Amino acid sequence: MTDGGAESFKSNSGSFSWVTDRTIASAIVVAAVLYQLPTFDRSIVPMDEGHLASVAMWLRDGKLLYRDLHTGIFPGIYHATAILFKIFGHDLIVTRWAEVVVNASIAACLFLAGARSMSRGWAMLAPLLYLSLVAVSFPVFAMFNYSSLSLALSVAALYFLLRYLDDGRKQAAIALGTCLALAVFCKQNFGALAFGAALVGLLWNRRGSALEDRPWPAVLLPIALPGIAVTLAFLAYFALTGTFADFINATVIQLGGDQMESFNNPIPPVLGSHPVDDSRFVFLYSPPYLFNKLIHGEALLGIPIDSAMQSLMIRLSYGIPLAALGAGVLLLFSGRSDATDGERRSVRVIVVFSLLFFLGIFPSAIWSHLAFVMPPVLLLVGLIGARCDAAIRRRSESASTAVRGTAAALTVAVLAFGGMASSDIARWHSEPMALNGATLYVTPDQAQIYRRTVDYVRSCG
Repeated sequence: MTDGGAESFKSNSGSFSWVTDRTIASAIVVAAVLYQLPTFDRSIVPMDEGHLASVAMWLRDGKLLYRDLHTGIFPGIYHATAILFKIFGHDLIVTRWAEVVVNASIAACLFLAGARSMSRGWAMLAPLLYLSLVAVSFPVFAMFNYSSLSLALSVAALYFLLRYLDDGRKQAAIALGTCLALAVFCKQNFGALAFGAALVGLLWNRRGSALEDRPWPAVLLPIALPGIAVTLAFLAYFALTGTFADFINATVIQLGGDQMESFNNPIPPVLGSHPVDDSRFVFLYSPPYLFNKLIHGEALLGIPIDSAMQSLMIRLSYGIPLAALGAGVLLLFSGRSDATDGERRSVRVIVVFSLLFFLGIFPSAIWSHLAFVMPPVLLLVGLIGARCDAAIRRRSESASTAVRGTAAALTVAVLAFGGMASSDIARWHSEPMALNGATLYVTPDQAQIYRRTVDYVRSCG
């Protein structure tokens, strides 16, 4: 199967078969950028963004990661930020634009991956739901960070894995290996889980794919070589700077112990009881938009935010993806009689990838970490919808039309909800910070605090 859509799965044929998947993906990129414009420059997260910007600027001044600058994260995000600052200037607005591009890329890759296992209509579900997730999760997907960058590379790797199995082209294998290696060097656990999922996907699905007649060395070498090249480049950096031992100590030994001791937050009860009057529990596990509404003393859709609503939103936030993962397992053992081999293979790859990548939520399963492992799960939502639609269509075409119409209406409603969240976020953060290096908008109170803090620090100098 070619990527441009000259050939397509049976489920993708129809009145719009002349439109290529790449064309639709490009339209998704444009829509994703526009959808993010109201909020991409709003608020500031001093701890995360401040740390990232500071490290990037210190790297410019010759400081060394892991020896002079402490962090438990692999080096990719810091060097990427340093490069962005060098090219476009030292301002957080640069990293905000970078995150807009990252989110748009994730949305496009979700569609391209989904279109290999379901009709284009159902494949649109994951990227559109992701855009709403970006808005509701604010500021999780607003700031350029190691999790979102590693997520983007991992989802891209999923897409290239599907392409490699479909057409066997070495370009896809090279892109797959490169994305996996870069994902590891941006966030180690995400990259490792994506690597494991890709390996399982290859082992399980080589038979019947374009790679079936190739020996294993010929299958794996085009993936391994670019991955090894990326790894050697980073190892050469550590060798030249003499920081390899510091790197291992900070990112493996210290980080592993610290996470288990300080960040061991389990998945909250989906059916069981929740703590009463526990503000920490609400902060950690509530959707950020709901928590921001609570902080500003506003109702949600005209309904006051009480403990019952908070508990319901937490249950839905975790219950829906867990249910989708469970249903995804069932997809492995059932299939449409009219599905092509390519569709069945793609379903297996996506399900395995979603299941393994979801483990990235641990050891701290707070809401912001849930958001980063959700995008592959959204592909499962589309697969489940497509499978139900196919079953209903065999019995009644009109009922199938009603199902698709309902799904489309719900998707529009979810996008509208995300748009409402964006509107509120822009309204809350309407005051320019008016500080060098932070061309952002914050709340009036925050603007005053930051300006006075900067003035004080300057006066001390």
